[in-house]
Amino acid sequence: MSLFLETIRIENGRLHNPDYHIRRMLLTADYAGLKFTGKFPASFLESLAVPREGLFRLRIIYSSCIEKYEIIPYSFKEIRSLKIISVHRPEYSFKYADRTVIDNLYGMREECDDVLIVSDNIITDTSYCNVALEHNGKWFTPARPLLKGTMRESLLDAGILSEKEIFLSQLDGYSTIRLFNAMIPWERAVTLPVSAIRGL
Repeated sequence: MSLFLETIRIENGRLHNPDYHIRRMLLTADYAGLKFTGKFPASFLESLAVPREGLFRLRIIYSSCIEKYEIIPYSFKEIRSLKIISVHRPEYSFKYADRTVIDNLYGMREECDDVLIVSDNIITDTSYCNVALEHNGKWFTPARPLLKGTMRESLLDAGILSEKEIFLSQLDGYSTIRLFNAMIPWERAVTLPVSAIRGL
């Protein structure tokens, strides 16, 4: 049976976007045929003792139950450049604990800090983040990311982002790219000029 991963930001004693994480875990369970009992995973998150101060990452490995979890101090990684990697679309529509396929792509970044994964000439994600691109003051996120992240879903629901298929050949029409995920909220998103993308 496959193992799945959920990562939740804990900041100053508060779990962020828990409803979105619970929803993704339930969707994953439906897809994989996992049998959750009772009110899991909501009951697990509600009972969890979390640090009252600081920024932490809650990392949950699960199948039909929690296999392992840990709460780890988190610090932001500096990203200044992205390398375009064009590949056949990898299967990562659910957040698998085994990230080998994504890690292998990350290993192709050469002198850059991360990769921007392109499939069928369409922009998807970086190795750890969903992305958004700015055009005329509006932010667009790829309509077919490798993984529909919880932060991405919350930003779409809030009307901050709009979905759009973004082709590699269209990147020059955008000015800025932002990288975000469950640990990196929109207001702290990595923000780079499109010129920081190598391989255009």
